Amino acid sequence: MTYPYPYKTQDGDDQIVGINSFNIGATTTLPPGSVATVINSGTAEDLVLYFGIPEGKAATVAVGATTTLPYSDSATVTNSGTSAAAILNFGIPQGEPGSTSYNAGTLEGFTWETPSAIGTNLPNTGIFTSLTTSVVNGDSATPTLTFGTGGGAGASGSIVGSSTSGLLVITTGAAPAASSNVVTITFAGTAYTKAPAVILGPASGTTASMAIASFLHPTTTTTSFTLISNTTALVAVTTFSFYYIVMG
Repeated sequence: MTYPYPYKTQDGDDQIVGINSFNIGATTTLPPGSVATVINSGTAEDLVLYFGIPEGKAATVAVGATTTLPYSDSATVTNSGTSAAAILNFGIPQGEPGSTSYNAGTLEGFTWETPSAIGTNLPNTGIFTSLTTSVVNGDSATPTLTFGTGGGAGASGSIVGSSTSGLLVITTGAAPAASSNVVTITFAGTAYTKAPAVILGPASGTTASMAIASFLHPTTTTTSFTLISNTTALVAVTTFSFYYIVMG
């Protein structure tokens, strides 16, 4: 069975012919922007059609400008290009500013003054100007040492430091006593308004190797701290060195 259809001859004349067969050949992908094609590689009666179909153009995405927005704004993304060639512009809010306003007064033992009180050009800020003796003993003079029976007869020592920190060296005498006062360190100058805490640390190999039962522990008053021997007495005629920090 044939199917008649109009057909132009090579001379351009219209002619009615019948289709005996109709087949699809290859389908080819053409570059983007090309014109679609249909080619008959058969005859007028026996068609073999080849199709050429352009591929779509690939979209592109680029990053445009990045703008800092006020902290109260929402983040934004806008496209200043096209749907096929996007250019994305970002707006990012800055962080919320912190407070820079303070009142004059006393903070944790520090004297706190506004800029106008000290005549400086520092707007909206405060400055620590001094320490009060309710927290820290600021005297730099060397404290004094007084030995007890825990240090043994003829004990001696030295101190390099102040009422807040330093190096304490003790040389025990004969027959140190257990659970007794070894040495009392009396602060120089101004007393603390409350008994401070004292932190001790070994400053020599001999001290670091002391048995726990021999290690000294401090007690404090507002004017001094005392190192007391433990349940095991210190070794006689031996030098021990300690770093100390006094914290009010």
